[in-house]
Amino acid sequence: ALVTLIMVCKNGSFLHGRGLGLLQSYLDDWRQCEVPLPDGVNFSATLPLQIPKHSGQHDRTVPNIVHFLFGYKWDNTGFNFVNFVAVVSALAVLKPKAVMFHCLQEPTGFLWELVRPHVTLVQGRDVKSIFGNPINHYAHKADIVRLEALLEHGGIYLDVDVVTLRSFDQIMDVDAAMGEEGENGRIGLCNAVILAKPNSPFVRMWYESYKTFNQSMWNYHSV
Repeated sequence: ALVTLIMVCKNGSFLHGRGLGLLQSYLDDWRQCEVPLPDGVNFSATLPLQIPKHSGQHDRTVPNIVHFLFGYKWDNTGFNFVNFVAVVSALAVLKPKAVMFHCLQEPTGFLWELVRPHVTLVQGRDVKSIFGNPINHYAHKADIVRLEALLEHGGIYLDVDVVTLRSFDQIMDVDAAMGEEGENGRIGLCNAVILAKPNSPFVRMWYESYKTFNQSMWNYHSV
């Protein structure tokens, strides 16, 4: 993740090198990063972040709006380095006209404070049920909220640990697109990245399939 961030930011759009001390002194949640920081890495934060502006291009079938979800796992509000890279890389590579950050609980920490001015905070819905079926697990709640966001706004949904390396330009004129999980899609579709136009028929059909939702079937409807 650190190498990816340096690659994304090497032209000085976000961060520039000057030694680790400045940034590390502020990062209470840096310890959440699983990989120790290498000695002597040229890396520091320049505040405020300079985020590239929206490309100015007219929307295609899929609006250039990015959606993230956060805070559905209770009392887990630390915004770690991977989360930071996910948001910053989406801003840098996609140059969206908006980043809608749907939160049941707002993130905390120095890294969140860096990106907070560059996203639109949206109060997330605490889903209790859908079509009369109870929803208890935070993952299932988040699955539903991402579909609702795409139905209303359209755009690009990204899990908050997805690092964007290239644009989606070649698939921005489809009604909906997503990847498969597992070799040859043996697990099924993966909802970590979803592109969709507003009120996409595919997403609408998917959402309405929750009429038969059963919590005991972990990833039948999504996840």
